Amino acid sequence: MTRTLRKQTLSMRGDTVDFGALSAAHATHRTLGNTNTNVRGDQLGDNGIILKTQEQVQAEQDRMSALQQGVTQRAAVKQMIETPKPDTDIAFPTIQDLVKDGLIAPVSKKPKDVS
Repeated sequence: MTRTLRKQTLSMRGDTVDFGALSAAHATHRTLGNTNTNVRGDQLGDNGIILKTQEQVQAEQDRMSALQQGVTQRAAVKQMIETPKPDTDIAFPTIQDLVKDGLIAPVSKKPKDVS
């Protein structure tokens, strides 16, 4: 018995189904649905003529992905460059400063009754 590299699957009935052979045998057939492709992944026109091969579609998707990653990386670098860094530490006002400036009312502490 020779082994093949194709993907063989066992069906519910117990039969072996070779999906690789099925796909290769029907590679030029139009797929179902609204994708306008054949089984290989080629983009088809209205009359079934191949507009773009699967390799061209994949190369275009790879190029767009690389461009998108480059744009994202450039935007991140640009944001890092343009973000101002404080030259000195930020000094936050203390409660005493806020009371002195009249921004908050002073609170008097009453001693607790220890009875």
